[in-house]
Amino acid sequence: MPRVNRRHVLGFGLAGVGAVALGGAPASAAVSTAPDSASEPLLVYDLAGLHDLELADPTQARRAYDELHFVATLQGIVNRSHPRLYVHFLNHNEFGDIDIDAYWLDVLQERGGLLDGREIRQVASLDELVSTFRPLLRGAVVWDPAVPATSNVASTVAGARDVVAIRYDRTEGSLFQRYVDGSGKLRLPVKVWLIQPDGSPLFTGQGTIPDTDRATTRSPKCDAYLWAVEQYLRSGESVPEFAYYLDAYWLNDPKGQLPQALLTNHDYLVSRRGFFFDLLPWDDETPVDDRAQEVGTDQRTLEEILRVGHQRSGGTFVPVHGFVPWQYKYTSVGNAGGHDPVPTEWRFVQVISAFNAYADADAETLDGMANASVFRHARLRSHYPQGPRPTADELRARGFLDADGGVVPRRYVMLYVGDYDSAAWIYQTTPYLWDDPARGSVPLNWAFNPNLAARMPVAMDRVRRTATEKDTFIAGDSGAGYINPGMLTEPREFSGLPSGVAAWREHCRAHYQRWDLSVTGFIIDGFAPPMDEATLQAYADFSPDGFAAQKVPPLGLVGETPYVRMRGDLPRGTVAEGAAAFRGYLDGDVAAPPYVPEFHSMRTILMSPSWHRDVVAAVRAEIPESGVEVVDAHTFYALVRHYLLDQVLLTPLLTVAAREGGASPLLFEATSYLRTPVTATLALELPAGWSVEPDEREFSVGPDETVRVSVEVTVPADTPLGEHTVTAVLRYEGQTRRRTFVTMVVERSYADAAEVDVVLGQQNQPRGLDLVEQADGQTTPDTVAERECRRPLFTQWESSYFYLRVDDTFLFDARDTSAFVSVEYFDAPDLSFSLHYDSNDPTGAVEGAYTDGGARQTAGTNAWVSTTFELPDVRFANRQNGGADLRLATTDDLCVARVAVSRTRPDQP
Repeated sequence: MPRVNRRHVLGFGLAGVGAVALGGAPASAAVSTAPDSASEPLLVYDLAGLHDLELADPTQARRAYDELHFVATLQGIVNRSHPRLYVHFLNHNEFGDIDIDAYWLDVLQERGGLLDGREIRQVASLDELVSTFRPLLRGAVVWDPAVPATSNVASTVAGARDVVAIRYDRTEGSLFQRYVDGSGKLRLPVKVWLIQPDGSPLFTGQGTIPDTDRATTRSPKCDAYLWAVEQYLRSGESVPEFAYYLDAYWLNDPKGQLPQALLTNHDYLVSRRGFFFDLLPWDDETPVDDRAQEVGTDQRTLEEILRVGHQRSGGTFVPVHGFVPWQYKYTSVGNAGGHDPVPTEWRFVQVISAFNAYADADAETLDGMANASVFRHARLRSHYPQGPRPTADELRARGFLDADGGVVPRRYVMLYVGDYDSAAWIYQTTPYLWDDPARGSVPLNWAFNPNLAARMPVAMDRVRRTATEKDTFIAGDSGAGYINPGMLTEPREFSGLPSGVAAWREHCRAHYQRWDLSVTGFIIDGFAPPMDEATLQAYADFSPDGFAAQKVPPLGLVGETPYVRMRGDLPRGTVAEGAAAFRGYLDGDVAAPPYVPEFHSMRTILMSPSWHRDVVAAVRAEIPESGVEVVDAHTFYALVRHYLLDQVLLTPLLTVAAREGGASPLLFEATSYLRTPVTATLALELPAGWSVEPDEREFSVGPDETVRVSVEVTVPADTPLGEHTVTAVLRYEGQTRRRTFVTMVVERSYADAAEVDVVLGQQNQPRGLDLVEQADGQTTPDTVAERECRRPLFTQWESSYFYLRVDDTFLFDARDTSAFVSVEYFDAPDLSFSLHYDSNDPTGAVEGAYTDGGARQTAGTNAWVSTTFELPDVRFANRQNGGADLRLATTDDLCVARVAVSRTRPDQP
């Protein structure tokens, strides 16, 4: 039978379709097609011409929005049982001009593909489309443009009632005028009105929610969603599968981005009879699209939707397809909210995780996706095996283990290739990134979340069929869906539900078994608490070869399952920038191999195999003797396991010695991976003339326990400043293990200082406190009211930061310690700033590294003033960006002249 090539798909006005047999087969599983579908032509409707419309013109923007919404809901209905309609829309993206929908249509028509042998026909007009599929359409649902949320509600209704979504608009030529007010065979009777037939609002935010006895929320937006909960989600007409997609608020400012209306994404959830929403996940501000609502109404509505979904699913995990629409709503971008995009992402995932929901995170700007209602029917194999995991003999043959089974000291790096926690992202990027001819040149670990097979099985199958020996597959963000696993254990904030750990284990286990996954490349903890023992054990059960997370020690074991703390990202930049970041994550002197094995998991986001190849080549060329080994994930975690299992691991924490001021403390952590308690001794091999007290430090440590061990070192006054090599000798149970590390000799110690400070200006004057310039924290000098200072530069987001690093000899990795931070700033009107500090509070952002230390509002005196923040339980372990310990955050033109950190509250001026 004839195939449609890409030139045909691009054309308009091709020959019309003949009679098409339309069956009424019941909905089928996502991995199969209806038995008679092969004899039925697949119709193709071209929407790409809508890209030519001028979206700054409200009339043209509405035209584009209306047609996309109409077609997407129609497509979801007619594709429910098997593929009948394919749309051509995404013909370019930020990567280039590859026609995405034409690409995937070609893939579907390959031998053995979903559409192999299917006749393909083009539909010439919208009227022809309606005429062809009129027997499958029960009518229309009409939504209210004055309440943008009703556009999402209309998609929920479309799936539940088999009706297409139409905006209320009696203008000549509108879809409403053509298909609702019109007559004849193409007329679609209105089955559900989300607006009064006379055009007045149905959802007013007054009295009771229509068709219910529930009191209004006083928000038309939230009333509309709760009406849908009562009519469809509770009743079972909608399934507990959710879509978090931008509503018709897009029409207020399309930003020239038609795919970001996200309407072509709707077909899948319509075909599944899912539930749509778009709500602010914060309860400390009102949403930009509904400023009149009571603070917290959006979040309460979101929580009710998720709670009903949890009840309907019986506590099993359910998907939320979509993402925070941060370019348009709810964030500091464009002053549309008080929170930056990443914190808002984390908040959203934190909330849904509490209700046993996970994100299929269609994040901007690659969030547009078409034809998932077609893709979902592609057949998958029951099992997709990967190669065997490396044995000890194989690791030894590759030079990674010595004759005694110890790990050879090198810098082992695994490249986590992400972020593929979104079906839309794999749909849009596969033609560019997976198809890069350099794939196979270096080991890459592709983090395709296995749950993406629900909407994009075609891509998931294709990458497995075309993988090279150097392509390894791991789970991406958090597993079979993006969650914060710290929200699975009781007490569960927001939901109060029982533990979800067992449900998550079973959900992931099934996905991991099908795709032969045994490594979880990145567990995102966000604002959630760290994983507890039960959650860590769950990951060890379904991800037995290893995992990386944010809120874990640098290395560790759960039983025999190894884990690492995730390092930072390599930037989406040039090869030179990527290579510089790569080198920056390596520890110690990179002119030679390390003294002990190092393990680095480095994440990249949407970078090509060519870029990875060139970055690795640049690093190897610049530091050829550094011992860098780029390995696959299975090798990486096998080596971590060999390194830790049945050992006591000694980690230097504070290794700074001063020439002045007497003895300097050196601090270590000892972690036992033995099966029984042990008594050990620590001694140091020092450079000539140095001394240590005591000569040997004895300590005890139990299984899976970490203890701190300290000694005091004195260095001669004429010791050269800089790095010096010291070896720690650890003895236990007849074993002797050496750990060589670098000790930094400095001129003076601040251990006895009452405070440290930095005076800011053209030339900063640090005295135990340094200003650290970062990509999101850059400053520029100025003079205000005859005093030198520095003010922020705003580079990427609307917030900027003053990052500050406290000298390690003053405070480092402290426990049960308070500190006071004094800030001297110019008190101009209407400015504000806040302080984030590294603390031991696990509930603080990023495991306490960015704990909220308070905020200040200027009084507008136009004078230099000082304020003091009291910070309880400081840690100051260099865990912020750039190794900083605290930062000042502002969205304003704040001038800061001096910052001081003291152990006691200073006198106020």
